[in-house]
Amino acid sequence: MMTRQFTRMVTLAIAMALAIAFLAQPAVSQSDPYAWSKQYNDPVKLALEQARIAPEVFSSVGYAAAWAVYRIGGGVAMNGGAYLLLESPSLDVDIVTANFYGLAQSIASEALKTIIEESIRTPGVTCKKLAQCTIDKGLADYKEACAIIDQYRRTKTLSKQDAIRFLDRRWSVFKLGSAKQLYNDIITTKYSIDKQVADKGVSELIGFFQSRVGAPNWVPLATVALLLRDVEQMEMSKKLGLANYKPYLDFMKNMDLVNRYRIAEAKKFSGKLVRP
Repeated sequence: MMTRQFTRMVTLAIAMALAIAFLAQPAVSQSDPYAWSKQYNDPVKLALEQARIAPEVFSSVGYAAAWAVYRIGGGVAMNGGAYLLLESPSLDVDIVTANFYGLAQSIASEALKTIIEESIRTPGVTCKKLAQCTIDKGLADYKEACAIIDQYRRTKTLSKQDAIRFLDRRWSVFKLGSAKQLYNDIITTKYSIDKQVADKGVSELIGFFQSRVGAPNWVPLATVALLLRDVEQMEMSKKLGLANYKPYLDFMKNMDLVNRYRIAEAKKFSGKLVRP
């Protein structure tokens, strides 16, 4: 009995180490770490190859290890999940069209105003919530991806639809390392902004927000996507808030790569932008 327990503990420790090593690397550890996947035109073959490359990662044991390491609290539901749309504002129109994050079809106007103001005055606070949401969503999709592969290992059968669903969910898994890095970077990064500069920036961006959406209590998700894209561009042009916060810029670069692949793969295998 002790031998069996010891073997199980060693196996779990190895799986945890492999899962952590696999996920801890920021997405852009090289110029294009996902290029190999482009050669596959069959989603089933690609899904099986991905599972073969990292069998310990895409397993219930790997998921349990990742949950223990990456879980940092928070939730996707904060402010209607809008923080997730800060991952890649320039790609939000496609992301919302596909509804990759499974968000509600509208977000409270006050929640969006809070995000805009917070992103200028305290980008570290915004990034903490963003990291929490990305990790929560990543772990939820991770669990689903592992369930699909576990079922394949039992039945030796993988349908095209399940393969496409696994491939879609795995992109959220690849975000975990970058999100945890963002969370850690907040601790060591100082940020300060002159109060008058912040007040002016908040006033201009909230004014822009109100000019675009008026005064409804809820804003349609498609409008939110366009709004956050434009707000990001305005912050970039003014070097304000998130646009002047290196941890976020590094994170966004990683997310842009992952999300571009996710969008392209959805179009390739599903023929349209839709969350399978």
